Amino acid sequence: MQDPPANPLILALLFIARCLIPVGILLGLSYLARRLSLVQEPPPPAAESGQMEPPDDGLLHDLP
Repeated sequence: MQDPPANPLILALLFIARCLIPVGILLGLSYLARRLSLVQEPPPPAAESGQMEPPDDGLLHDLP
């Protein structure tokens, strides 16, 4: 005996839930991390002086 086919509306709801539940969890964790001060705002960019400063990536480029 064959099982009746699944209702397409239920399948669509399950698909949406499968996408939205992980996104909701990630957004909730992000909100909690900001709320508990586990994540800080990035520092403001340096003032424009007309000259670009080289990136400070910790590498010494001028060594032989």
